[in-house]
Amino acid sequence: MNQCKLTECQGKPRCRHCMAMDMRYRTPEEAVREALEQEVSELRVLLKRLLDSREKEARTSMSLDNAKTNFSSAWREEDDHLRAMIEASAAEKDAREYLTPNV
Repeated sequence: MNQCKLTECQGKPRCRHCMAMDMRYRTPEEAVREALEQEVSELRVLLKRLLDSREKEARTSMSLDNAKTNFSSAWREEDDHLRAMIEASAAEKDAREYLTPNV
């Protein structure tokens, strides 16, 4: 975490004054780099959510298959699998919306 450069703020998170000064005096290259870092960070979050939801969907699918094979009722597994499919679909939709250029 960046620390504030003011003497009264030493050891604390950056204050509004220091963040405003950074914004005012940063170079264009720093602004571009910061914007790209933010975009990469957002993409990582979306990708992690997408991969986690797909993994959960696969696990619940295997659990559903097992329950259907071994038990007379698999309603809980069907419900879990349905929720996992909806979650995976929502994560994929969010990723697609983020990657689709705004025209």
